[in-house]
Amino acid sequence: GDFDGATFTADTPEAAGRMDYGTNYYAAQTFSDIPGRRILVGWISTGFVRNGIWPELPWMGAMTVARELALETVDGRPQVVTKPVAELEALRSGATQVANRRVQAGAAPLVPGVQGNQLDIEVTFEPGSSARSGLRVLAGSGLYTEIGYDASAHEVYIERSKAGRQDGIGGNGFSGRAPLPHE
Repeated sequence: GDFDGATFTADTPEAAGRMDYGTNYYAAQTFSDIPGRRILVGWISTGFVRNGIWPELPWMGAMTVARELALETVDGRPQVVTKPVAELEALRSGATQVANRRVQAGAAPLVPGVQGNQLDIEVTFEPGSSARSGLRVLAGSGLYTEIGYDASAHEVYIERSKAGRQDGIGGNGFSGRAPLPHE
């Protein structure tokens, strides 16, 4: 491709793609201190200090989860893909597993008593005839964030319109979608 200082133009338009579908992923950097691996981190803005929401906070933003970059063939062409670094496994504890369970809309919590604002949830959706399948997290007092799969659009989504403060600062209230590769 070619970069003229302002715009990148891919050699072939279909080769261009997105690395991240978030609203505030910025200043991505890579490092390769570990032979054979390329690690990517980015900065995400919270907007809290800049906009005077919580001026007492001693920081301005945060770094993303470190991801390992790889080159894989997706839909018959080479693509850069990412996955969280394996070192994150060391942060996990207290695992709870729920396997092969059919869940109806509006069901009670899958695992009563499991709660927190920093959970690592791995889920596989088999939507059957459902147009959308998802989980509501950080739920209570009529507020929640919904994370799911839209079968008709073949996209994953995050819906934060019922997640509390809706001022748009640092991504508050943002809802987004990302396409899944075809298998």
